[in-house]
Amino acid sequence: MNYIDPFKAPFASPNWLKNLGLQSLCALIPVIGPIVLGGYGADVIAARALNRHAQVPDFDFNYFTRYLQRGVWPFLVGLVVGLVMLPCTFLSVIPLFLGIFSNDTLGFFTGLAAYLFLLMLSILVTQFIAAPLQLRATLLQNFSQAFNFRWVLAMLGATIVQNLVILLIGLALMLPFICLVFATFGLAAYVLNAYFMNVSWHFLIAEYYVFLDKGGEPLPVVGYDGQGQPRGFDIVTQPTPPAPPVSP
Repeated sequence: MNYIDPFKAPFASPNWLKNLGLQSLCALIPVIGPIVLGGYGADVIAARALNRHAQVPDFDFNYFTRYLQRGVWPFLVGLVVGLVMLPCTFLSVIPLFLGIFSNDTLGFFTGLAAYLFLLMLSILVTQFIAAPLQLRATLLQNFSQAFNFRWVLAMLGATIVQNLVILLIGLALMLPFICLVFATFGLAAYVLNAYFMNVSWHFLIAEYYVFLDKGGEPLPVVGYDGQGQPRGFDIVTQPTPPAPPVSP
C-alpha cells in the first residue's frame, strides 16, 4: 500500500484549489455541511471502488442535493460510533483539569499538551473503528447494513498493519497541524479539514483494495447504472500504456 498517494490525490485535479475552497466553504454550513462533504466523499469512494484507477470528480455545488442524499448514511453511522466513543473523549479532559488546578505554569501547559494529545488520539482511534462501517454505509447506501460486524472485523484484521501506520502518520502530523491552526487564528482549520477529509477517503479506498487483495468480500456499489457508471458523472481512467509489439 502506498502511503504517499493519498496525500497527493487531492491535487490530482487541475481544479484542486477550487475544489478545496468550495469544500472549505461547505464545511461552514452548520450540520448540513459535513453531510454534503460526506456525500461528495461517497462519490469519490464509489468511483475508486468501481475502478481503482479512476480520476475522481470535482466538487460541484450543482450536485448539492445528491451529495446530501448520499452523505446521510455515512454521517449517521459516524454519529453513532462517535456517541459510543464519547466517554473516551471525556477522559482526555482529565489532564487539562489537573493542569488548570495545579497552580503551576509548567503543570498547566503539560496538562494542555496531554489533553490535546489524548483528544487527537481518541479521534484517530474512533475514525479507525468507524472507517469500515462508514465504507459499508457509503457503498451500500444503507444504515442497518453498515453494521455487519463479521465483515467489519474481517477488514480490520486484514488491514491492521496499514491502520497502525496511518495512526502513526496522523499522530506525527498532529503537532504541526495544531501549530498552523493557532498561528492562523483558526482560519487554516477549515482548509486543512477539507484537505485531510480528502486524504482519509483515499486512504480508506486503498485499505479496501488491500482487503480485497487478501480475499475479502467485495461490496456492491449502490446508486450507479447497469454499465458501472456513476449517475451524475463519468469515470475517467488513467491512460493505459500501449502493449509492446509482438515479435514475429
